[in-house]
Amino acid sequence: MDKVVDFMIETGEKPDRARLSIEAVKKQSKNKLSKIKGLINAAKKSRSVFKHRRGLEQKH
Repeated sequence: MDKVVDFMIETGEKPDRARLSIEAVKKQSKNKLSKIKGLINAAKKSRSVFKHRRGLEQKH
């Protein structure tokens, strides 16, 4: 991705717009990854809580 930006700056073809769009894409992909990780963590937590509750119910 950085090579593309460097090439555009050297040739003088709208470097600012290219850089902005690439930065935006990078930010979006980071956000998506963190969202997915958050969902996975939430699922793990709820699963462990559910197991814990079932364990308590079975003891009684």
